[in-house]
Amino acid sequence: MDWKQKLKDFYSYDDFIQPQHKIVKDTRKGYDQLVILPTGSGKSICYQLPAIVSSGFSIIISPLKALIKDQIDNLRKRDILVLSFYGDTTKKEKILLATEIYNHQNTHHLIYTTPETIENNMQFREYLDVLEYRNKLDRFVIDEAHCISQWGNNFRPAYLGLQKIRDFYPTVPIMALTATATPPVQDDIVKLLRFSKYKKYTKSYFRKNLDISIIHKSTPIRVHNRNVLNLIIKEDFRDKSGIIYCQTRKKCEKLSLYLNENGLNTLAYHAGLSKKIRTETETSWKSNEVGIIIATIAFGMGIDKSDVRFVIHNDTPFSIESYYQEIGRAGRDNLPSKCILYYSDADRLAGKKLIKYSFTQTLEYKTTKQEVKKHKTNLKRTIKLLDIFEEFCIDTNTCRHQQISTYLGEKNLESCKTSCDNCIKPLRVLKTVNVSNICFEIVSIIHTLQDSAYKTNIAASFKKRCRHTNKYKTQQITTKRFEKCLTYLRLNKFIKERIIKLKGSYGSMCVYKLYEKAKQILKNNISIDIEI
Repeated sequence: MDWKQKLKDFYSYDDFIQPQHKIVKDTRKGYDQLVILPTGSGKSICYQLPAIVSSGFSIIISPLKALIKDQIDNLRKRDILVLSFYGDTTKKEKILLATEIYNHQNTHHLIYTTPETIENNMQFREYLDVLEYRNKLDRFVIDEAHCISQWGNNFRPAYLGLQKIRDFYPTVPIMALTATATPPVQDDIVKLLRFSKYKKYTKSYFRKNLDISIIHKSTPIRVHNRNVLNLIIKEDFRDKSGIIYCQTRKKCEKLSLYLNENGLNTLAYHAGLSKKIRTETETSWKSNEVGIIIATIAFGMGIDKSDVRFVIHNDTPFSIESYYQEIGRAGRDNLPSKCILYYSDADRLAGKKLIKYSFTQTLEYKTTKQEVKKHKTNLKRTIKLLDIFEEFCIDTNTCRHQQISTYLGEKNLESCKTSCDNCIKPLRVLKTVNVSNICFEIVSIIHTLQDSAYKTNIAASFKKRCRHTNKYKTQQITTKRFEKCLTYLRLNKFIKERIIKLKGSYGSMCVYKLYEKAKQILKNNISIDIEI
């Protein structure tokens, strides 16, 4: 098989991006494949091209209907025959699929579906049984395979049902694809899909055309919004294609309104909008009628737009995986693109509240002790991912690309040197400062305040002690140093945050509590040094 010629015939590309060629060739060998390639590496070709030239069928399983529609539209623009079978598929298309299968026509070799359809639709399963009996079921392709793992950032319970593929079709190969998978997530994918003899394909996570920077977020919100506007103007983003991510629907709407009032052309996108408006918004953005889309994470998975010049995170993402996937939507044409994150501890805390609220809302549907225990374990895991992302944000020395790649399991990656804020700024020599006294005071205050140990109360009490304690008069105890010590104590499990609901209100507050090992600080048994 001359794969390069087939690539030219169907996609008009002269050559493969590695390791596409090897993946495509290996599909003929009949074993399972785990494909972990960064966004923009052409994962779709790895399964589409083998299916197009085959006499059988490949079943492509995707988590989102919008993603399926996007893929099908792109294939049909290339005059490649493709069908789908899921909730939104027309009756006409379903009849066409049935005709192909029962009349042995085999002209459409790609069938897109959802995990819910695979598990619950008996008619579709009957079609698959017929194809297997005729030896025409080539492979199952599971896109966004990280969704099967509870270790990942985007776990979808419906994906767990895909384990049954091995029960129903034990001899049919599976190709699992994802852009981000830490080693635990990779192990989960292999274990849950019951891969035995399989090949893994990876590529460096480092994308040198993405310029990553983190900016401290200003308060109040009107100041921050003005900063975003000034950034867009300063960086000449006004007439370019970009995405601004916000944590909530309300923030999307408000920021879009503010930017539009100040001369920009933006649209908001979130799950609260009707399907019609979401489709129109997406179409306007893809056709460059609108340059900037302001969205929640409901937008973006699988979006194939090559000329996105910037991705701005208006709020803190919940994990490194989420962040990497979202910035991966920039610069798919390999041209320079900016990835700017606004970070603040208040945003991190707001994110933590959102996570806890979401888990609390779904807890009532857990009926057994085992389900409740698993649910609480998943909550702790999700909070841990947020903590890891915080460490990424507050690290002002280590290469951003290096941090991301190391976290995702890549080894020995050198610093980018020119593609992140930490590498391009002058090297700052950090000095180590002993902060045992400051940490003692913070822990002591939390112990004294008990249920009133809110951050504002701790800060006020600390300032008061500094004014009345001789041992601090020769030290410059800045707000920044206080914050650094508080963060150190939290990340190193001396103190913990607890989100509590306010009585007679829909609001919540964060109160600080002590872990057992904080007693060692109160006894002056621990010396604490941090880099300033």
